[in-house]
Amino acid sequence: MIHIYCTECPNECYLSITDHAGRLDIAGYKCQNGLKFAQEEVTCPKRILTSTVLYKDGDAVKLLPVRTDKAVPLSRYEELMGIINKICVDYKIVRGAIIVEKIAGLEANLISSTTALKV
Repeated sequence: MIHIYCTECPNECYLSITDHAGRLDIAGYKCQNGLKFAQEEVTCPKRILTSTVLYKDGDAVKLLPVRTDKAVPLSRYEELMGIINKICVDYKIVRGAIIVEKIAGLEANLISSTTALKV
């Protein structure tokens, strides 16, 4: 049995999930978002991925914080970090700018978490 708090809405329901040979028994949810969250958390957990990429500022190399704009499967983190670790941007970046569109073929974009201005 797994016990987790749902983070999909302000209710923060305490969910109990039992797997009966592939059939999930979910208790404690107050809305359909909670039910979907529990099913996804057991079958394919997802999170927002946060990291940094290199940013050229003149002759200096700095770090630019980035994140995915949607949750991505935890099982793909290693692959995604391999892509992210190779990125180096050298132009003006504003907060929310897309760094990589549909990273690794997922529906999530890698976006800037802050503004960085080239000197």
